[in-house]
Amino acid sequence: MTSETLALLSVASVGASALVLLAGYRAIRRGDRAAHARRMALAGVLAALFLLLYLAKTYFYGPQLYQGPGALRPLYLGVLAFRSLLAAANLPLALSGRSGLHRRIAPWALRVWLGSP
Repeated sequence: MTSETLALLSVASVGASALVLLAGYRAIRRGDRAAHARRMALAGVLAALFLLLYLAKTYFYGPQLYQGPGALRPLYLGVLAFRSLLAAANLPLALSGRSGLHRRIAPWALRVWLGSP
């Protein structure tokens, strides 16, 4: 499998994850907790698939360094770190049954993950 194929599959898994996250958000807004939980689980699987594809690409073809303008690198890394921390914190909260905290953090995590204000 080529580096380009792995990159394309990675992007596809991220795109699919975004669509599933939006469907999960819609489900919870309708009050359908079971559908929300299923969709969030699928989004987690797609995120894990992305991670596996990313690690495979890095292992077989080496790391891809930041290619954008140097002045934007700190902003890029900051957003990436913030997104990662929110995503990492939200899953344990969702699984722990601490729904109040999950309910407060999840909308922000979703917005940041989708790249919207």
